[in-house]
Amino acid sequence: RLLIHKEAMKGDIPMKLTPEATSLMNWVTDTILPALAKLVRQDDNALADLDLSAIMSVESTMSSPICPQNMNRNSSPIVGNLGDTSFISGRGSLNIFEDTSKFVSTRAAAITAMSSVLCTFAEWLSLRYVGDSFVSEQISKWCKLLDCSDTSVRKALLPLLFHIAITSLKNEGDSALFKEVLLSMKNANTSQTEAEIIVYAVATVMSLRDERILKAAISTIVNVTRIIIVEAEENESEIDLPLPFLDKAGSCMRKVIESVLSEKQSSVLLAQCLIDEPKASSVRECLLKELHLHSPKTDALDEILSKWVAENTTNDTAAPVDDDEENKNGNPNDPELMAA
Repeated sequence: RLLIHKEAMKGDIPMKLTPEATSLMNWVTDTILPALAKLVRQDDNALADLDLSAIMSVESTMSSPICPQNMNRNSSPIVGNLGDTSFISGRGSLNIFEDTSKFVSTRAAAITAMSSVLCTFAEWLSLRYVGDSFVSEQISKWCKLLDCSDTSVRKALLPLLFHIAITSLKNEGDSALFKEVLLSMKNANTSQTEAEIIVYAVATVMSLRDERILKAAISTIVNVTRIIIVEAEENESEIDLPLPFLDKAGSCMRKVIESVLSEKQSSVLLAQCLIDEPKASSVRECLLKELHLHSPKTDALDEILSKWVAENTTNDTAAPVDDDEENKNGNPNDPELMAA
């Protein structure tokens, strides 16, 4: 963190990561990530119910998905004597993550180390005029850890990853990390704590005032929903009873969609996004039905929904073709992809 602030003091635009900071990110990706992924797959998970959220101070700017605006960028922690290496003298290897004999301490150290690094680079990404995409690319890889059954890992990392994704969306108009976080949670059976984090993160996104950014976020949500629904329908057995639409989307996206539907502005933006999509899309139809049933009624929303109702009352007898399979990787003209 001190190295990042030292780099910022140079006044160079765009800012670049120092070699030491780059090395740190590579260490997380190459060492912590595979070690933690291996640990959470173990059956004798003694810390399955451990809540590690307390490792972050209640005053930490990372305790919620987005930082306060009055954050002091020039503050630095007291780290003691950086030249004192006596604590490592006589040790053959510094990679504690290679030793799985002490499962509890290793796993806790891995989660804490990754959380600490995420906090540091979240601050880096929050600074404008950062010209290095390397950080975002590495963090995108770390999102894969959300696709695990270990709720402790997800609860520790999800607020930080949402924070970084929202920062990237807010500062750069780039929804790629936001999309990666949502996709990585598609198989998660979210806990109450995770559901609260998701609802807060979506509310934070929808509170942004830039309509271009909001449209990119809404388009991302629609695109992720389409990808998940198409995969779910492909994996459905013929003997399985059909699931309700929101259940097919998974518990994470269900919370995301419900949060969007609960607000007037986000409902209108979602309707505007959907009405311009191909009419044959089943995901489009289902989302418009959810808007019709559950969203707060406004004149703007009613006007858009009336166009949708008119579509369904036409006498067009042509057999519809579902466009979701073709569009599940995104339309090149979507605001989401254009913003990214």
